[in-house]
Amino acid sequence: MKLEFRIECPHCKWGQPWSDDYVNQGWLELRCAHCGRTFFNKVTITGFQVETQADKPDAPVAGTHLPK
Repeated sequence: MKLEFRIECPHCKWGQPWSDDYVNQGWLELRCAHCGRTFFNKVTITGFQVETQADKPDAPVAGTHLPK
């Protein structure tokens, strides 16, 4: 899985590219590529679950419609 998003610099609001290698690594010091100032960022993901099965579930989730 690859996470693709940008982190906004709190000083100049420029979008910083982010690598998913930094997820769950705690606080990291980043340097803005636009204004050059440093800031700190932390991305934590807990409890991410994906389920897959070969057959249709017995009880479909209400309001969920998948293409046929």
